[in-house]
Amino acid sequence: MNIWQRIHPRNIPPEVVERGELSTLREYLLQQSLLLQIPVIGWFAVPHIVRAIRGVSEPGLGLWVLWLAFALLLPFLRHWPFSIRAIALGLFPYLLGTQITLAYGLQSTAVIAFACAILIGALLFDLSTVLPWVGAVLLTPLMLTLAVHLNILPTPAPENILAFNSLPNWYNGLVLLAYLAALGVLALPFLGERINQLGIEKNTLERQLRSTRTEFERELAERTSHLQRRIRELYTASTIARTVNTAGDQATLLQQVADLIQQEFNLYYVGIFLIDESGKFAVLRAGTGEAGRRMLAEGHRLAVGGNSMIGWATARKEPRISQDVSLELVRFSNPHLPLTRSELALPILRRGQCLGAISIQSTQVRAFEEDDILVLQGIADSLGLALENHEFFQRIQQLREEVRALARAHIAEEWGDFLKEHDVLEATYQNPSAPPTAGSSTHLAHFPLVLRDQIIGTISLEMTQPELTSEEIAWLDAVAMQTATALENARLFQETQRQALLEQRLNEISSTLSQVETVDEILKVAVQALAQLPNVTETSIHLIPPETQAAKDNGR
Repeated sequence: MNIWQRIHPRNIPPEVVERGELSTLREYLLQQSLLLQIPVIGWFAVPHIVRAIRGVSEPGLGLWVLWLAFALLLPFLRHWPFSIRAIALGLFPYLLGTQITLAYGLQSTAVIAFACAILIGALLFDLSTVLPWVGAVLLTPLMLTLAVHLNILPTPAPENILAFNSLPNWYNGLVLLAYLAALGVLALPFLGERINQLGIEKNTLERQLRSTRTEFERELAERTSHLQRRIRELYTASTIARTVNTAGDQATLLQQVADLIQQEFNLYYVGIFLIDESGKFAVLRAGTGEAGRRMLAEGHRLAVGGNSMIGWATARKEPRISQDVSLELVRFSNPHLPLTRSELALPILRRGQCLGAISIQSTQVRAFEEDDILVLQGIADSLGLALENHEFFQRIQQLREEVRALARAHIAEEWGDFLKEHDVLEATYQNPSAPPTAGSSTHLAHFPLVLRDQIIGTISLEMTQPELTSEEIAWLDAVAMQTATALENARLFQETQRQALLEQRLNEISSTLSQVETVDEILKVAVQALAQLPNVTETSIHLIPPETQAAKDNGR
């Protein structure tokens, strides 16, 4: 490859072409601008070089030579990053405008140079670079002028300003103006292509937007319909959950759940089976419609693991789905349900145990979607929890009744023993301020003393009035309840004191026995201590020789 081919603007590196047409155009414009800048720099640098050759002193000659050499070399450095080469291109007019402003003031030539720097930045720099670059270029003459005004920099000498208005400097201004115009002309294809590309992108975006909008509206309608259906199903599931939590007996619960599922999901039939105690059959416990009533009356049941979807689901503890029952091999063809076209069998599971299954049937083929199955399985799981809770409730009620019965028996036994020790306990009070009454005008009212569902006594009232108000009855019931509680506390206190006394006596006997050594003394101490117990009139201790094994054998 010769030198010209290497630096030719249309010879774009392959890696730049791969980035797209816009990158290719920017590379083409940059290379053209770099080649165009060589004669412009030469126009300003050659006179200084010529004058130096003639012996005239040129203080800035070295900078002009270096800049001209760099301008000649830069078109060959195409492997450099694009941004660095673009900045190097823009530095020449920027520095030239700065130099003219410092030496001669803000002349028109300097303004043209700064305009060239701004145009190069706008065409070639990225958005993140062009704004700082344009700001720096605009601020440079402003800051230089302000520095001169504040005497930070020296004011250009008047003779320098007058000397700048010479014919050569006019030519310099024309060259820079031509350079600015050439940059604009070179940018026209780039700008045209950019505008054309923006138009194509705009049209493409509009088509994509229309297509996206159409697709979005279609998807929104589908999702809205799907969401409305899901909301109805979830509302149904919550309604069934409330029914599960509030229903009373098991039969009512199962029938209400079956009816709700059929009504809310618009189904042909819903049946709920529970596995019997033997674990061999799933027995129908609730069914919808006339078919359900007939099958309940017939005692309809299906074998667990048998040739039916209910039998399959209860045996494997998994849902069985048939979107077309005409193709289903494992199915019981029920004569009471001739219109069934699709069917679900959902197991009722709790803690890994299958309690039964729900049979859900529709008159439409492929009537069940995946979300429907998930919601219905959730209802089946909720029903399993309700059945478990119902069983636990029945057990708790049974245990509660047993505890109450034991408590009543314990109270009856304790108070029976207590009353045996104290004979009959009663207290009577005659109100001295009550008016005297004949026997026929006295009215009796009885309020039982109830302690843990066990009657331990009665409060009897003789009254002059035949009836009590509701407030008086409530107050007397409260008094009776408090009295029964107080009596029980008093009995327990006495029992505790008695036990404490016995413990004290036992400790005293043990202490006394530990101080004597002979058998006679031990016997004497023991009978004396036992005679001090309440209700004991006489005490005796007899020692009996134990039987030997031989005596036991002879006595057989």
